[in-house]
Amino acid sequence: MLARATLWWTILRISIEERLVYRGDFALGTLMRFLPIVTQIFLWGAVFSALEAGGGPAQNVAGYTYPDFIA
Repeated sequence: MLARATLWWTILRISIEERLVYRGDFALGTLMRFLPIVTQIFLWGAVFSALEAGGGPAQNVAGYTYPDFIA
């Protein structure tokens, strides 16, 4: 009886671990997919703020505005 309970406990524990690993992998993968987008937004924000600080207001770069670059 004890061996059977130990077996079922082990199966339950492994099943829960597998589900948590899957969810963790999904969450980390989702974060990694959005990281380049967020990095690009911060990059263009820094470029436009540096241009504003250096030589007056930078409304556009090569005809594109900040929202154009983000889009």
